[in-house]
Amino acid sequence: MNICIISPYPPQSGGVPIHTESLVKHLSKEHKVFLITYGRFGRHSHGNVKIIEVPIIDVKFLRGLSFFLGAFFRLRGLVKHEKIDVIHSQFMHPPGTVGSFYRWFHGKKPRFVVTAHGSDLLSLAQGRIGRSIIKCVGKRCDRLICVSEYLSKEAQKLGISRKKTTLIYNGLEDRGLPKASKESLRKVLNLPDRKIVTFSGKLSEAKGADIFLILAEHFARKGDVHFILVGDGPARDDLEGFCKKMAITKSVSFVGEKSHQDSLKYMKASDVVVVPSRIEGFGLTALEAMRMGVPVIAFPNGALPEIMPDIAVTENMPHTVKKIIESRKFREALVKRNREASKKFTLEKMFDETDRIYKKRL
Repeated sequence: MNICIISPYPPQSGGVPIHTESLVKHLSKEHKVFLITYGRFGRHSHGNVKIIEVPIIDVKFLRGLSFFLGAFFRLRGLVKHEKIDVIHSQFMHPPGTVGSFYRWFHGKKPRFVVTAHGSDLLSLAQGRIGRSIIKCVGKRCDRLICVSEYLSKEAQKLGISRKKTTLIYNGLEDRGLPKASKESLRKVLNLPDRKIVTFSGKLSEAKGADIFLILAEHFARKGDVHFILVGDGPARDDLEGFCKKMAITKSVSFVGEKSHQDSLKYMKASDVVVVPSRIEGFGLTALEAMRMGVPVIAFPNGALPEIMPDIAVTENMPHTVKKIIESRKFREALVKRNREASKKFTLEKMFDETDRIYKKRL
């Protein structure tokens, strides 16, 4: 098959580019893959993968529009000249909008699949225009893949038929995880000789970065726990201001945005990873920490209770972090339960179920 994927892609950060990179690598073993992606990063085509970069106007309200226009015309050319069998948009907008507009403009072929990853259904749909976009994409696609049951239910609330949605969880392979020990990683990363609690993700309200700092304030006076934020985002200035106001700057480090591999190293070097998300469509960071054997806990929000065992989901973060640090028995039980729960989320299963969606005739 000839498959066109429309998606963010590394070196862009986040769960969607990581997911797409794994999918492209798998599909290119048997199929020809055309990837339409954001920005000019100098990504190179290779083997069965042709990468088409769309320049964007990097201004808030023009970023999505410029990608939509550029991606649409490139998609139209690909379908015409490369006989594309499947269009697969990763994210409902703007990648999904590109496929939806092509479907409206050119008819039923090729097959059109969309994957909803989280904020497209949970944040974009909060506004009237965003909700209309989501409904339009859901109506025109042949199949909507949701990466959690939670997202599938949210899609149905927006009027997208349950018969059109398919649950396919994200997958993870051990091969891509750091092999070095916790101790050696601490030396490489030059981490302080204290207990390390880590947040990894976008510094935003949705990801709960502010909640993480409230947790840091709770432990700051004890002096033996250090809090690290891996990532960047719109809330960084406010978060740094909070640290100064509460006089906890010596207990908190902002290390900035890192590559996916470096982010994993920070997590593996930690004593606790905290996922305080208010909105979460899946929870890849939590799954990665679970698989690496790092104690990880999360708020019971979004899809997190789907992928994590009860022992790892808590509304009392300070108590649970303290218990992890002080109780070896609890810490070992948490790691064991988390690892067992993580084993059902495999790339092989994700790939097989996606292949079936591509080949299925409605």
